[in-house]
Amino acid sequence: MSAATCNRCGEIIIWVTLQNGEKVPVDFIKVQFIGRNEDGKMGYLEGRLLHWDTCANPPEEDAK
Repeated sequence: MSAATCNRCGEIIIWVTLQNGEKVPVDFIKVQFIGRNEDGKMGYLEGRLLHWDTCANPPEEDAK
């Protein structure tokens, strides 16, 4: 993981590398959510959200 600043909104983000090698930006702050753990049981989990979903100044989508 490496910390950086979002070029669009200025928030601190962290670049993480997924198991398939893809690098994605996530928010610095962890949040709690309900989901399934590694055993498949429902419960409270903690993690980071994709920054693409929370950016205050997201890129414009191409109008087609």
